[in-house]
Amino acid sequence: MDLRGDDLAYATLDYIREHPEEWNQSSYFSTCGSTACFAGRALLLAGEQPTKNETFFTEDIPAGYPSRILGYSGCRARRLLGWSVTQAAYVFLDNTKDFTILEERVKRVLNGEVE
Repeated sequence: MDLRGDDLAYATLDYIREHPEEWNQSSYFSTCGSTACFAGRALLLAGEQPTKNETFFTEDIPAGYPSRILGYSGCRARRLLGWSVTQAAYVFLDNTKDFTILEERVKRVLNGEVE
């Protein structure tokens, strides 16, 4: 399955809802592979692997953002989802443990409320 864009975002939410024990918003991907954040899970569902690689897509980072704001995996997930840096940061950098907050943030991005 070639998941991208909104389909990938909804599939990621569905997966996290169905497997909350595998969700940890504070880490892209655990070293044992048992948990992942929204961005890490999106990468996995798209058939890619999160990485701890310290290479960053700095051309993705607009003026005013810290240069390491999303990291390599975050930038890859952002591109697969078709989100702006602001949209990705709005979802990826909220270390919530409450699924309803994550879901609300993703839906705000998908509804165009976050540019």
